[in-house]
Amino acid sequence: MDDGRPAPAPVSQVVEAKPTVARVVVIVGGVLAVMAAAVGILLWNSGGSGLSYLIPRALGVVLFVPLLALLAAAATSGSTTLTERLTGWANPTVEFTPWPPQLGRTMTAVYRRQPISARARGRLPAQLRVETELVCEEWVEYTVGTDTRTDTHDVVRVRSSASTNPMADGVEAVLVVAIPFDAGAPTIDLDHNKVRWRLDTRLGQPFGKRTAARVDLKVEPVLDAATLIGEGRLAGGPFGGPNPEVGS
Repeated sequence: MDDGRPAPAPVSQVVEAKPTVARVVVIVGGVLAVMAAAVGILLWNSGGSGLSYLIPRALGVVLFVPLLALLAAAATSGSTTLTERLTGWANPTVEFTPWPPQLGRTMTAVYRRQPISARARGRLPAQLRVETELVCEEWVEYTVGTDTRTDTHDVVRVRSSASTNPMADGVEAVLVVAIPFDAGAPTIDLDHNKVRWRLDTRLGQPFGKRTAARVDLKVEPVLDAATLIGEGRLAGGPFGGPNPEVGS
């Protein structure tokens, strides 16, 4: 019954996305540093006298020290400073309304990102898009005879994109994130069964994959019936209205 009081304002939550380029830095930087260290040690231990003694050791230092520093940088690549240096962009933030994520809930997602390098600012096109993909991933561990096996597969993949609006300190885009109520499951974190939701984001060309970042979402085991009724999705079809695009 309507008691005349205004409905409470929906709760919003701002989440900082995690850059995925950091994983590549760790792998590539670690491999290069180990290879350089091996070559540097071999050169340092080489024999000879005079210049034939000094030159290999000098080359060993030139190879070993800078790439050892690269390994140290790779080990801390989760830091904002290194990631920003690699991409030219500050880590994006996404403001979700309403919050928290629930099955069947449709949220407005405001994506904001700031270029921090002159090169990134200079490459901003007149029309720039933000590309997103909502993913639900299921991981299971099971036994076959005496063997323990694991299987990981995506049960939901929903792609969308939106044009950005220029701001004084960067770009902003407003997207819609619709969590299906008839595909996937709430977030689960058990020893032998896990369900993980995430929102993958990246800027469109000319920036592309190196601006990829992700937001991990903890989807509650609650059906957002108010949202479904408001959108008319509980009437018609088996559940009404068009279902989100899902894949396996």
